[in-house]
Amino acid sequence: MQELLKIPVTGTYDRATEKAVRAFQAANGCQVDGVVGNQTWSVLRHEKKESVGTDGRDKHSFEEKGAEARFFTEDKWVIYQKSDDSVAFTIVSVGDSDDIASHKATFRITPPGGQGQVVELPIGPATEKSPDGQGNRHSITITGLKANYPPEPGAPGLYHIEAYLDAELGGDRWSGDVRDKAPVAPPQQVPAKPKEHIPPEHPLQQEEPTRPTKPTTPPPQVDTLIGLIKGLIGIATQIVKEWIGLQTSLAKCTATLMWACKGEAFNAGKAMVSVIGDVKNIITLLTEDVAGVETAGVTDIATIPLTIKAVYETITDIQEAISTTQTMISCMQNSVGDDEDAKAAVAAMSAHLNNITNLVGSLRSQVGRIAALIGV
Repeated sequence: MQELLKIPVTGTYDRATEKAVRAFQAANGCQVDGVVGNQTWSVLRHEKKESVGTDGRDKHSFEEKGAEARFFTEDKWVIYQKSDDSVAFTIVSVGDSDDIASHKATFRITPPGGQGQVVELPIGPATEKSPDGQGNRHSITITGLKANYPPEPGAPGLYHIEAYLDAELGGDRWSGDVRDKAPVAPPQQVPAKPKEHIPPEHPLQQEEPTRPTKPTTPPPQVDTLIGLIKGLIGIATQIVKEWIGLQTSLAKCTATLMWACKGEAFNAGKAMVSVIGDVKNIITLLTEDVAGVETAGVTDIATIPLTIKAVYETITDIQEAISTTQTMISCMQNSVGDDEDAKAAVAAMSAHLNNITNLVGSLRSQVGRIAALIGV
């Protein structure tokens, strides 16, 4: 999991890992709770996002007992070994027991133009071991791929494989294509080396050629970064206060007015609750980022790009909530009648919404400054 999050691999779910998980969840539209459950795992593995799963326990209170395993790949392809007509998979033990070699994995192999065929294969012994068994890597190989599962003559396309671990190991699954080699990124152009020359006044001494240097981005100043993040926290906090103020004003509207705009009020109320929760999550992430930078300096900025992405996602959510709330306010302005208290409540809601709109502009500008400072 830590490898997928691109943070240092420690083998423990420490505070830094939870911080990275929360930032990843917020940036990818998952439930932000710091728990790597079905939904977060599916996004980490670039699969279809699953619904949130829970067994009712407090977060992180469940300790996995017995054998548990996961396929160790986030790619949607595996490499075909032409030398022995095989495809190999790596499976990682993640439970407190490494007794997974006694289990099997199920594969559904579909050749180009052909029908899928199911085969069960045993999980091999650990090929790489960790001190406590958690993180041990096991291999499993499909041999005779093209010999046993030949494609239809002349059929285009790639082999497709669906892989499943049994329920006792956690029921992990993977699907993807078989390729002859990994996709290769386009080669980068290398600057031409300057030509060497011999100055006339030194006929026997060649001048050392000027070598191109790669531009470097200096690390951000810690005080500046902390100041910008704290400023962002302040703006986000003010946005929450304005939304709460808008909710309070909405509660003062008469039953008649609420009934006249019941659909719009329901949608706006739902949007307010959701966006307040989103912004509070952002404040939590930013506060943790400040604490990390204050403690470790610029060495602890690994999760800040994820937080920035989460802020931009939240800005989009806020703008949608603004639009939904404006629709409600417009309906109430047209339906308010002569009730002075109701008029005051609607006017107060409009003022709060205007303040939120202005604060969102400030929020976007501030996060842009942070992104520029850290080079993302």
